[in-house]
Amino acid sequence: MTAPRPARLAAKPIAALTAALAVVSLATTPQAAAQTSRTGGPVQRPDSNVVWMRKAAEKGSAEAQYNFALLLDEGEGVAENNVEAIKWYRRSAEQGFAKAQYNLAIMYDEGEGTKEDNAEAIKWYTKAANQGDPSAMFNLALMHDKGEGTAPNKAEARRWFQRAAEAGDTSAMFNLGLLFDEGDGVPEDNAAAIKWYKQAAERGHTKAQLNLGLMFDEGEGTTEDNSEAVKWYRRAAEQGNPKAQFNLGLMLDKGEGIVQNKGEALRWYSRAAQQGDVSAQYNLALLHEEGEGTPKDPVSAYFWYSLAAEQGDEDAKNAMEILRKRMSQKQLLDANKRIQAWRKEARP
Repeated sequence: MTAPRPARLAAKPIAALTAALAVVSLATTPQAAAQTSRTGGPVQRPDSNVVWMRKAAEKGSAEAQYNFALLLDEGEGVAENNVEAIKWYRRSAEQGFAKAQYNLAIMYDEGEGTKEDNAEAIKWYTKAANQGDPSAMFNLALMHDKGEGTAPNKAEARRWFQRAAEAGDTSAMFNLGLLFDEGDGVPEDNAAAIKWYKQAAERGHTKAQLNLGLMFDEGEGTTEDNSEAVKWYRRAAEQGNPKAQFNLGLMLDKGEGIVQNKGEALRWYSRAAQQGDVSAQYNLALLHEEGEGTPKDPVSAYFWYSLAAEQGDEDAKNAMEILRKRMSQKQLLDANKRIQAWRKEARP
């Protein structure tokens, strides 16, 4: 007798806010190819355009100062030098050049070419944000949300996430949706959460697609619509999100919002299970044990129950013990070989 299939709830919304602290290379700059000296060592020589750019920077052009800093920052055409990059970003930033203000904030935020200084990062993010830079708005919102360089301030975080979202920043759309979803610093508003999740989801944001699927799945802020949930789970699943893969597998397994298809359910459970999703590992084991969507395979069932059990799933532990009593010694040996091979591959 096989273990009963326990009810599996859809994954909860992802609570962590995601940062996007990357230098944005907005200006187009020439790249100098490295020349090779006769002794065999690569020699990087300044491109003639770099020389002229420096001259323009020294004459006070804010755009040239920014572009020259960017070359130093990324080591394009000149040797990488973050200390010098900061100097030229600052000169440009002090003239009000928004891109330089943003990149200077990044340098202080990440401690590149200088000591990490969150207060200084906030100062320059704010200047760039006030000039309409969406990435600066987003990073400024994150710092207010996490209390980095300033006291935590959810109201300010929401304000800047909203401004960034309205300016087209996809990550800000997701984070704003999350604030409304969880009532974090704002009154809980599922309809507003759906609005911002959908805008981010339509731009390909995987976590927004997952959370939007959940809203339709659970009827939060909208009428319950399993077919719409399947649509968004599938989009996130196809981008590799394990929670979405599990949820899509679950919908196929139960025939909710889509024609029941155990074979397809097994395929999506497998993709999520390979990424370590414990619920997918358990449900995948059940399908193998019961021969649903695939021939009965106690070895595979035992393997997946074992992996789920190692992550603390009590149902998997119980099912594994029941299954063990019905398996031959050879089957147990084969299953344990697979488990050992998995552990070996999983080691860093």
